[in-house]
Amino acid sequence: MSDDQLENNVNNVENIDDNDDDDDVKTGDKFTTSTSRRSYKYEDPPITFKDIDGLAAIRKVEEMVFTMLNPEQQQCLKEIDEYLQSESGAWAIGDEHLDLISFLLK
Repeated sequence: MSDDQLENNVNNVENIDDNDDDDDVKTGDKFTTSTSRRSYKYEDPPITFKDIDGLAAIRKVEEMVFTMLNPEQQQCLKEIDEYLQSESGAWAIGDEHLDLISFLLK
């Protein structure tokens, strides 16, 4: 990609600044928007189940089905267990994990 094409692509990027926050900095008589990364807000909040102990539930599932799973499925179940132990934020579920959940629900 040439420098001119790259500059055109950069200049054509849509600005998602909504102008209702405090990220504008006054420089002289002009305002400039910072280049901080913005996240989109969704109308519906995420669904959470705080009254469910996910770690205890996954351990119970492990006790019931672990010996019936193939090694790949066992690894996926271990990864889910590790995620629940770490209390991390977001987690991308892979196809293997979805396949395991589908298998367990059948």
